[in-house]
Amino acid sequence: MEANKVAPDGRSYVLTSYNSTPPLYLVDAMTGSRRLIVSEENVGPIRGSEWKVIEYASEGIYLWTGNGGMEMPVPGLWLLNPQTGSIRLIDGSHYWGKVSGGFAWALDEAGTRASSSRVHRLDLRTGEVSTLYEFKTNIALLAPTPDGEILVDYGQIGHPQLASLAGPGQFVPIELPPAFPPIYSARLAPQGVWLAVYGELWSGIALYVKGEGVTIMARSAFALEAAGACG
Repeated sequence: MEANKVAPDGRSYVLTSYNSTPPLYLVDAMTGSRRLIVSEENVGPIRGSEWKVIEYASEGIYLWTGNGGMEMPVPGLWLLNPQTGSIRLIDGSHYWGKVSGGFAWALDEAGTRASSSRVHRLDLRTGEVSTLYEFKTNIALLAPTPDGEILVDYGQIGHPQLASLAGPGQFVPIELPPAFPPIYSARLAPQGVWLAVYGELWSGIALYVKGEGVTIMARSAFALEAAGACG
């Protein structure tokens, strides 16, 4: 189960179909019982769409949607009330792919990776949208940090370069250990961001902490991903 589909208290999680199309269910983690929260009938203004869970937060379940097939996804960030099943649009200006700590981040293109793009941030409290940085090369949104920044991987695919974006124009490169493998996935934790890496020479897991940089925590024959809160 992906961490972004699990409630902050760990008591429930969202169950989706393989392609994220309705129905979506809310599952009680203790009993296994499930309750329908999104069906074809209550998806609101965008029927026949897939609904991707971005983050299960205390205020609700953040989603973005696409039309499926070859059609372009519909930009926007939506909030699903897990109790009532109601869905409302938060902001329809961009493809918001990451949410944490009162902010959301997006690229100009759908998804969290692009060949070149601008990175945008939405303040969920005020509704203000700002552009943090523009990349002329490959860019991937990795994960928010505990400090309210966003980690990005940029440059040639397979040769990771890491940086944090704290605000408009605030681009801070982060030094990586020598021969650092490609970053497979990233996950926010209370102490920093866990980086699962997978490469030809070695794989494993590393931890990024602001002010301390990136530390290799374990090496393995395959990528290791953090489980639980890891606090």
